[in-house]
This record gives sequence, structure tokens and C-alpha cells, in this order.
Amino acid sequence: MQKLAQETQNHSISVQIDEWLTATGVSKRYPGFSERKLARGRTDGTGPEFVKVGRKVLYRQSAIEKWLASRAFTSTAEAKKAGVF
Repeated sequence: MQKLAQETQNHSISVQIDEWLTATGVSKRYPGFSERKLARGRTDGTGPEFVKVGRKVLYRQSAIEKWLASRAFTSTAEAKKAGVF
């Protein structure tokens, strides 16, 4: 994610620019993500948030990172309780 900063009349403005990734881009950038796994997640509703533009499927980088953070656990018991396994 890129961050742009601009100063105007003693005020600092910071804007987050979210990068859009295809399923191929996600699988290249994040180990463990395959295009097939992403497709399955779209079908059954267990994957990260996505946007469909025509036939193209896009993921915001922030949505991928948010989804990954929601799946962070300190034990396998905790993950099982959350239904990840």
C-alpha cells in the first residue's frame, strides 16, 4: 500500500492508496495463496473480500491483509474453535 502525503497551509494530509491485485497477483505476493484456493474462497464465502469487474476478479491489498489478520491465532485449539480447521 502506498502512502501519499501533502502539506497545505500548515496542515498535513495523508492518503492511503490501496493496490488492486488479481488472483495471480495475490498468489505471487502472498505465499500459501493459490488461484484455486482464492476461487474456492469466493465460491463458499470463506476467502477475502473481492470485487468483480466484468469477468475480472480483483482484491484490495488491504482486504487480503485484513483477512490474514483475522486468521491469526496463538494455538491450533483457538483456530479449531474459530472453525479454521
